[in-house]
Amino acid sequence: MDNPSQILMYVGFNNANRVMPGIRFWDSDIYFIAGDNAPDVVTTFMSFIGTPKLKPRYSLVNAA
Repeated sequence: MDNPSQILMYVGFNNANRVMPGIRFWDSDIYFIAGDNAPDVVTTFMSFIGTPKLKPRYSLVNAA
């Protein structure tokens, strides 16, 4: 959910097939990503936003 205000996600307490998102202020962009398992959902999400860039090798040095 892309919105800086308060949000509410009601996920099927009385009805397992019902998901009700709510926001307090402004318009919102809501994306539901379905999958058979968690890796499928992550793969689909990463196809939308892209993969993270790797940190430079020198930043991985132990500073202790």
